[in-house]
Amino acid sequence: MEAHTTAVNSVHAAAALIEALTAVAHWAIANVWWLALLGAAAWAGWEYLQRRLAAKALSQRTCLELVPTPAFEPDSEQIWRQGMQLVRAAGSGPWWTARRARSVRVRLRADGIRPLTHRIEAPAGAHALLARTPYGPRVQVEEVPPVADKHRPHVVRAVLTLHGEPGSRLREVPLDPDPLQPLLDAVADLRAECGDLAEVCVDLSPAPRWHLAARRAQAMHRDRARARREAQRDARWLIRESDDGVAGVMGRLLDPAEWRGGPGARVGGGGPPPPPAGPGPHRGRWRRGRYGYEGC
Repeated sequence: MEAHTTAVNSVHAAAALIEALTAVAHWAIANVWWLALLGAAAWAGWEYLQRRLAAKALSQRTCLELVPTPAFEPDSEQIWRQGMQLVRAAGSGPWWTARRARSVRVRLRADGIRPLTHRIEAPAGAHALLARTPYGPRVQVEEVPPVADKHRPHVVRAVLTLHGEPGSRLREVPLDPDPLQPLLDAVADLRAECGDLAEVCVDLSPAPRWHLAARRAQAMHRDRARARREAQRDARWLIRESDDGVAGVMGRLLDPAEWRGGPGARVGGGGPPPPPAGPGPHRGRWRRGRYGYEGC
């Protein structure tokens, strides 16, 4: 009796929930224009807030300049540590800060007076992290003001974006010869009196977690599909090798169906195909022999 009462109460509760959802749906359909207007206003307010927060964070960024000493000679481990330090700095900053305001910019600048300057622009929260480099005393870190360039009537700009499979590794570049030597040769002819300026900016921006999860799922799906194709190819190769090997030949020799020239016979039965079943000019030209079909 109690179980029956519990079941009835559950049915009534489900019916009440369905009626409430139906009423909410009818109300939303009747007020769809007001809901759309409210959603648009909320979206515009969120975008305005994000822009104000990003402008505030960009105004408080720290700018550091790396000045190497004549004894500067880095190795691959120090360069790797410096790169990981930049990656960590790209994710620093408050959670409410826009992602574009938490990016780290590596600026290589040549103005004709100095051959090449190395600057790092990062959020203010990454100052303590970037103030110490893995190069030790061979590189001095100086805090400098932000770059303020004058307006130039002629500007040439090129944007390069990395493209390739997610998770793929970049080509390893040896340290000898110097990888930056071609860049130095390209900016060696700049004329400071004419206002020539060349900059190479590398932006490191943190990726959203959902984007990383989607990329990881795509990479795993692609690797599984590749492994499945390779397994199928290996299985076909093993089957072909087993049919053409000694074991396959002996098995066909010991199979009575092969002696009688049954269907699928290979040894002794590799002659002409069996005659067609229907009437035609081929009827009567073939007969079943001891080793399969043979002409008559």
